[in-house]
Amino acid sequence: MCGIVGTISKDRNNINAMLDCIHHRGPDGYGTYHDYNSKNNFHIQFGHKRLEIIDLTENASQPFLTINEFYVITFNGEIYNYKDLKKKYLKELTFKSESDTEVIIELYKKFGTKSFAWLKGMFAFAIYDKTINSVFLVRDSLGIKPLYFYSNEKELYFSSEIKSLKSLKKIDLSICNDSICEFLLNGFVYEPNTGFKNINKVFPGSYIEFSLDNIITSKKEKYWAPQKKNNICNKNSRKELLDLINKEYKNHLISDVPIGLFYSGGIDSSLLLAMGDKTTNPYFIDSPAKNKNNKDLIYAKLIANKLKKKFEILHFNKSSKNGEDILKSVKYVAKQSEELIADFTFTVSEEISKKAKKNGHKVMLSGMGGDEMFLGYPRYKLIYYERFYKLFNIFLKPILCKFNFFSKKIERFNSFFEKKEFVLRYSNLIGYFNEKDLEKIIRGFDSKQIEKYVLKLDNFINPYLDYSKTKQAQILDLYGFLSHNFMVADKSSMLAGVEIRVPLATPEIFNFNLSIKTKYFISLFNQKKPLLKILRTVLPLKYFNRPKQGFNPDLDFIIDKIGEDKLLEVFNSIKFSKIISYNFTKELIYQHFNDEKNNSYKIYQLLYFKYWIDLNM
Repeated sequence: MCGIVGTISKDRNNINAMLDCIHHRGPDGYGTYHDYNSKNNFHIQFGHKRLEIIDLTENASQPFLTINEFYVITFNGEIYNYKDLKKKYLKELTFKSESDTEVIIELYKKFGTKSFAWLKGMFAFAIYDKTINSVFLVRDSLGIKPLYFYSNEKELYFSSEIKSLKSLKKIDLSICNDSICEFLLNGFVYEPNTGFKNINKVFPGSYIEFSLDNIITSKKEKYWAPQKKNNICNKNSRKELLDLINKEYKNHLISDVPIGLFYSGGIDSSLLLAMGDKTTNPYFIDSPAKNKNNKDLIYAKLIANKLKKKFEILHFNKSSKNGEDILKSVKYVAKQSEELIADFTFTVSEEISKKAKKNGHKVMLSGMGGDEMFLGYPRYKLIYYERFYKLFNIFLKPILCKFNFFSKKIERFNSFFEKKEFVLRYSNLIGYFNEKDLEKIIRGFDSKQIEKYVLKLDNFINPYLDYSKTKQAQILDLYGFLSHNFMVADKSSMLAGVEIRVPLATPEIFNFNLSIKTKYFISLFNQKKPLLKILRTVLPLKYFNRPKQGFNPDLDFIIDKIGEDKLLEVFNSIKFSKIISYNFTKELIYQHFNDEKNNSYKIYQLLYFKYWIDLNM
């Protein structure tokens, strides 16, 4: 895991300043590369910050050049099958390192771009091919690792983080109005957008070739997309899935440094805990909700004791901070997340990563992605049993309103039943504002932005219209909800110099589960049924029949701690009011503090956006 940067332009750029911005991503090593192409007058510069995990010697330092120096790579990530690829395709070569980096560049040298599809892992890399005067930007299939870029006919800049691009002080950082609309609907923006008009990410499972002639031209190609197969559900598929999970887990243990585990006491992390051995050290974060014990901790202890495993507890309690400290924390998240992602777990993720690093763990396993891969979110159940929930909605609504967990979501459920377009209905399940809200909240709102948004998401699911709505939701989450979780995990953990690996979120698992009938994963009483079947061989299922708080701090308490008066003061901002209606925001705050509606999520999202606007306008 590392940080990469690069520039291609007519002028030579300060690549070191770009690298300084992402020093946290690779505190163990540093390298730069420069070449001047006299045919087209381009300066090609690559930079690399290294976090040593595989082959800790200088032989694996980057940017990495082939022996003839015609091919150069700067690489961030891990290739879990690099030894198999090396043995299968490159056994005639003599290597100067034991790194996966050298395998990638030698595969490209011998087989070209088709080799990208053979790589299993999480990665983002750039290759400069002198033989054809081209630069390739490549990103892993699921988009676990970020790769941002800015380009036009005269220049190309790329980096693992947006702050490096900003340091150049020569690119257009205009904010994208369409992304604001999308952000308010979801709390994030879908791939490949970021919130900036001219900064995007390389789309997951694809590469972009930039040809360096007198001008820079680009060509985008996909090397991976979710595969369409017949829906299956039989005894053989259950065994195949178990074998696949075991294989993927073992793949993720490739490392020359110790490995830890983020342990929450939920289904996904408990499965990883059960599969691990004594060399995998678990960490639990204790983030208690307001005025009540953290039940996750109680069950985590029961599970760990049953499995005869020990774990370390990191106490993280925001209640000890005052309103001003909380506001500083939100501003910090807006700065470090960079793209539009209002995720309040960022700080918690960073803190537990710091604890792991302090204890000597550069690599941490996480159960992230288990909900998207195995249909674990309640919204999947709502879609699958839509007719049932719609029929009894009139009876369920007054009951659910009594429970705090559901009270903030009733409005979204109702919107889901009312809409016609599936992507808008699904957005209402994920986000806290709907399209009617946008007319009131965004100054100069244009309804065409909604049309663009629907078209964008329809393009994701159009190849899968013969699949169930639940499966289509999985596709949307792959490029939206899961993608935003990956970005939060990457940025927060890398601030501590820690690599997060996600054994339950791989292209192979996603494809396999996409082909299996929904009923295999969901029933009226359970979700993620295949994982529960594995776990019940070693643990009582009663441990998992509970709502899970996870790493989430208590957002209700955070908003209340800031207070009504302070929130009104903070939102009374010229920059913010140019985009968002202050009167609408004020009404949300009044409703919340007068106990008319629980608007904590909406207020937090707007608070994050306020600070993001301050930083970027």
